[in-house]
Amino acid sequence: MLFEIMEGAACAINEYQIVVSGGVNSNRKNSDILQIYNIRENQWRLFEICLSTPRRQVTMVSSQKDRVMILGGLESDGSESRIVEEIDFIKRNIVTLPLLKYGRAAPSAFQVNDTIYVFGGTGALSVINKDLTTTSDPSLEIVIGEKFVLRENKWREVVSRSKCSSAALGTMQMLMEPGT
Repeated sequence: MLFEIMEGAACAINEYQIVVSGGVNSNRKNSDILQIYNIRENQWRLFEICLSTPRRQVTMVSSQKDRVMILGGLESDGSESRIVEEIDFIKRNIVTLPLLKYGRAAPSAFQVNDTIYVFGGTGALSVINKDLTTTSDPSLEIVIGEKFVLRENKWREVVSRSKCSSAALGTMQMLMEPGT
């Protein structure tokens, strides 16, 4: 790596590149830089543009060919971020996408077809767990995650009628959704 990242960074693979973003640098400050390792050339380089805010505990997912999403994280003030940014390697830019519904640090994220799913993470879990403990009506839907449909460019809630709050429930709920 060009710059030492001590902890809290995330990475994603895009084609022949490993992209590393966020984290805590050697000065113990949140990082806003993007470092890219080219597997073919065995070489590190900095991406020309930085994240909109320095963050640690971000999550990354390859969203489309030549694109990587950076989701949430912890801001310098310790708050959970709702920011979603997408690196476009063809246009060589970073685009800010619609915000997550809940601030999330270190969530789990994955893609199925043209949809990005996000579950868990600090911040969101406290809201979800509060909903789980205060809801007595078993017919009420509980938000367990969010999904971003690429062609719609908007976030939607993923809900469950079960009071089980595990990540496995989120994954199973997503797999059983119509149209996925």
